[in-house]
Amino acid sequence: MAATLDPTIEKAATMVRSFSVDEALRLQAESREKWKRDVATLRAVGRAEGLEEGREEGLKEGREEGRKKGLQEGRKKGLQEGREKGRAEGRAEGIEEDRLRGIRAGLAQGYDPQILATIFRISVDEVHRIAADHVD
Repeated sequence: MAATLDPTIEKAATMVRSFSVDEALRLQAESREKWKRDVATLRAVGRAEGLEEGREEGLKEGREEGRKKGLQEGRKKGLQEGREKGRAEGRAEGIEEDRLRGIRAGLAQGYDPQILATIFRISVDEVHRIAADHVD
């Protein structure tokens, strides 16, 4: 028999036999084992619940961090795009202002509006409008 080969198994078998003989001891041993299993189960459930709570907390923190980082990156990108757009608008305004100055200077020096319209690639009517706006 296997119980005679291993002293631990022999000891366990002896305990089982003694518990079987004494009903009170057997019930006490079963109760103790049930308590151990219950404690182990509660610990496992507690860990699982703790893991879920930790996961939810981690997700919340991760979302918050992500949102903050996204806002920072968005602001940075928006600022960069705003600067680029502002520069482009500024260049366009500068070019337009320079063109108007050139047309006005040509008119002031007596150039024919038809020649100025050809040089600046606008209509003669536009040259006259620019001349009229300048006089006002």
